[in-house]
Amino acid sequence: MIGGEMDRTGKIICVAASVALLLTLGIVLAPSIMGGPGAAMVEPPPPPSPSPPVASFDAQPTLGEAPMTVHFTDSSSYSGDFVSQSWDWDFGDGQHSSLQNPTHTYYAEGFYHVALTTTVIVETPVDGDGDNGGDTVLEEVTDTYYTDVVIDAGASAGRLTVLNLNITPTYAQPGQAVTINADVANIGGGPASMTVNLIINGQFEQSRPVNVSPATAFPVSFTVYKTIPATYAVSLGDAVGWFYVMQPQ
Repeated sequence: MIGGEMDRTGKIICVAASVALLLTLGIVLAPSIMGGPGAAMVEPPPPPSPSPPVASFDAQPTLGEAPMTVHFTDSSSYSGDFVSQSWDWDFGDGQHSSLQNPTHTYYAEGFYHVALTTTVIVETPVDGDGDNGGDTVLEEVTDTYYTDVVIDAGASAGRLTVLNLNITPTYAQPGQAVTINADVANIGGGPASMTVNLIINGQFEQSRPVNVSPATAFPVSFTVYKTIPATYAVSLGDAVGWFYVMQPQ
């Protein structure tokens, strides 16, 4: 009995001495090592951000005389799965399209910067393991590609230009009608047609189709209403001007 008690006492003394030695050496036994309820949980990594698509397209032809119809063919790509895809074409003359493979006709000579923005909607897991086993969110990723279309009228073709831009009134009250007048003149050797686009602060507002004989001018008129006090930049073909909407008195 005495030997058994000494054995148990000896074991207790050895364990206590070992713990004391570890504490003396500055070693801390963490709850996770001890297997207690305070063991640290390892968080899963955050889900990766979806990669953007690669926008691209082909345009044929890109050089010619007006009027010229250009065929645009989308060749955008995306490496993963996606829920939906959309296209936003900016033809550089104030006109847009949401078709995948549109055609567009240019009626006036000029240098047109064409842009395609392609957008894909992808489903991304939020549990971090990438297996779509948990909740998911829909994310939108985009990319834009550019090319140029040049319309160069021949010597015998009509050449249209916008002259005599007049904006009335120059200083308007909120909601007051602002009239924008101009002449579309044909300075070339043949008849010519174009669509005159009214652009205000970079945004398409209205358009007017015109057909002009050589050495003549065709008047165009637009009326707009702006309610927000600001400076408004007007672009009508190659003519530019400004008007101002004042703070209400």
